[in-house]
Amino acid sequence: MRQKIQAGLPVVIAFFLIVFIEAGLRLAGYGYSPEFFIKQVVEGRESYINNIFYTQKFFTPELIRTPVPLRVDRDKRDNTIRIAIAGESAALGDPDYSFGFARILKVMLEDHHPEINFEIINTSITAVNSHVILPIVKETQKKIKPDVFLIYMGNNEVIGPYGPNATFSRPASSRNIIKFNIALNSTRLGMLARNTQLRLFRKNLPEQWDGMEMFLNYKVSPGDGAIEYVHDNFRGNLREICRIISENSKVILSTVAVNLKDCPPFYSMNHDSLQDSLKWKFNKYFNNAVSLIDSGDFSKAKGQLENALEMDYHHAAAHYLLGEILYDHGEYNLSRKHYTLALDNDALKFRADSDLNKIIGEVYGEFSENNNVSYLDMNQMFKDSVLNNIAGSDIFLEHVHFNFFGNYLMAYHFKRKIENELGMDPSFSDVKSIDYYKRRLAYTPFEADRIHRETLGRLKRAPFTGRLYNEREKKRMSDRISEIRKNVPREETYLNAIKNSPHDWIIKYNYALYLMRQGIFNDTALALLGEIKRAVPQNPTIDFNMGYWYENHKQYDKALKYYQKATDILPNYSDARKNTASLMLFGEHPDARKYITGKKFTEPELFDIYIKAGNMCIKQDRMDQAKDLLEAAYTHNSLDYDLVNSLSALYLRNDEYFSAIKILNEYRLHYPLNSSDLFKLGVAFEGMDNYRNALEYYKESLQSDSTNFIIINKIGQMHYLLGNYVEAIEYYGNSTIINPGQRLEFAYTNIALAYSNLGESEKAISYFEKAVEIAPEKRDILYRMAREYQKAGQIMEYKQLIARIEQL
Repeated sequence: MRQKIQAGLPVVIAFFLIVFIEAGLRLAGYGYSPEFFIKQVVEGRESYINNIFYTQKFFTPELIRTPVPLRVDRDKRDNTIRIAIAGESAALGDPDYSFGFARILKVMLEDHHPEINFEIINTSITAVNSHVILPIVKETQKKIKPDVFLIYMGNNEVIGPYGPNATFSRPASSRNIIKFNIALNSTRLGMLARNTQLRLFRKNLPEQWDGMEMFLNYKVSPGDGAIEYVHDNFRGNLREICRIISENSKVILSTVAVNLKDCPPFYSMNHDSLQDSLKWKFNKYFNNAVSLIDSGDFSKAKGQLENALEMDYHHAAAHYLLGEILYDHGEYNLSRKHYTLALDNDALKFRADSDLNKIIGEVYGEFSENNNVSYLDMNQMFKDSVLNNIAGSDIFLEHVHFNFFGNYLMAYHFKRKIENELGMDPSFSDVKSIDYYKRRLAYTPFEADRIHRETLGRLKRAPFTGRLYNEREKKRMSDRISEIRKNVPREETYLNAIKNSPHDWIIKYNYALYLMRQGIFNDTALALLGEIKRAVPQNPTIDFNMGYWYENHKQYDKALKYYQKATDILPNYSDARKNTASLMLFGEHPDARKYITGKKFTEPELFDIYIKAGNMCIKQDRMDQAKDLLEAAYTHNSLDYDLVNSLSALYLRNDEYFSAIKILNEYRLHYPLNSSDLFKLGVAFEGMDNYRNALEYYKESLQSDSTNFIIINKIGQMHYLLGNYVEAIEYYGNSTIINPGQRLEFAYTNIALAYSNLGESEKAISYFEKAVEIAPEKRDILYRMAREYQKAGQIMEYKQLIARIEQL
């Protein structure tokens, strides 16, 4: 017995030591709350707000993904139905949750069932997967107690935390290990261990969020065994989600829809087992097909693709190209099959494939006898609403994120399913037109333009740039933006939407942003931001935009205070940190340099900080300080045109000609200079009395701005200084023809001086007379004309002119 006690003693001691350290860390205030929902009194009511640091368990501090700010009353009010949503970016409504399906769903339900108060709690977060969603669902079910839970997930199983792509968290094949790791990271001791590990390996971690580009390292080749454990883990997480929710609430599982028609695969690979000899044949057929497609011979291209797929049936791009040809020939069912095979064999797994959607159906089948679990095949629902039954750009912005029409369809199908599951009266189930919901949510041309420009920006970056036909998709998006810009956003749309939904803080927020982005920094915008801040106090973007409002009113101390408030809430809020640093530099705050050093900004961030502060100083005419700040920005990015333009202008203003020449020529090594930059080089060389080089740059500047009379006059001046008087006269004369509205007295005087140097006094005097006729009281012109009279021996005219000058 004593031996057993002695053997177990170290375990007991270790346990109590861990408990002691954990308690000590909590008492010391170390770490952050690991919960998704936190209790807080907001506007006098006990509420749950979501924790913006929740995903720090899965991401590094620089990369945490923040959920949409939520506030839910702790106690559900009478006659209220709570609907929770769990998923990733598509369920959130990315790229702008303001117009996601959850927002449209709420309007639909409220319009058709006005006697009921609907609360939509969207817990979705970008870049997460089922390993992150599972604990969120558990906590939401426990604290919020929703009546219905909508599950729409599957796009990020490979690239998200604990997937084979180890961008954020170490990959793991066992759900039990993953769940233990998440539980450990939820303790203060686990946070301490993880933070220590992150500090040790920080050099190997991304410094900032770079979107989908961050996930390019891991490509899934056909036959990769790692996908099996991804599927097993997804199935296990989905089962547990159904079991937990169905104990007290309804759960609706939905398949995940993706862009099949207008999203070519991101990366194609041959099957691992394909022999080199067959791979050579495959490449021959595939490359022949691409050439034939480019030449318009689709019939032969089809045969070459079929031959290639006989060599390797797992090549995504081959399936996609064959799908395109079949689609163009009206063989839509067969086309859909090959588009789907292109999706399933895409080596970069940014979209839920057929296997994951099949698992969703299988898990539902396991719970089919449970009345609280139901199933919605969103893919099948969409087939009836899209062109030729194949989803493409008619409902998607890019690969998985919906446009407004796609979100509208999602909301409609979920609404019908919710009504059916809750036994609600379906007599009011007909929805209104899509334009009605756009008006209700204030989806204006301004908002549409912003969303589509964001999408176009994504299409210009990896992994989209590596796809087939990406130029086609970019053009499609550019054309859509051009169409949107034909319409004018109206402020009344926001005002009417707010009138219909007076408690909707998101519409008010978008209205405030609309005003400020239109340059309207009025009291209405500030009042709206203050009202929103009281409703969702955990939202740092409100403080940031209040800082922006004060900055545009030149109330820099208040602006700095609000930028700092934003970083107090979210320390790694990049824009708020940068603006804080810029204002500190601009205001010559004594701790500015210390702040910048301590925050460990990246090179691009440092560039933004210094150039913003420098440009602010230029507007205040504090040129010496501006020069110092822009020079600091230059050390972080010497190839930014706006910076080179501003800094070279400052150098010329300060007569620092060599410095201006140096940075302009360094820029020219990488990019061509425009006319104004070449003109600056001319000015710099002229300032150094190097008239020959100045002349060459002025001439080069004139090549792309041939009607600029200022450049023409400068060329004339350089010719004059070099003694090329005939050429000087020619250029000065041309400038008077091109722009007769200039101050011609100076051009005529310069022509007169050139003729004088050529010894042609008669012509010189005639041009002096033209100049005097325009400006009869300019003493310097009169004196020069008098000297020319004297030089020509016209003494009487000389004396008369001198007398005239003396009378002025």
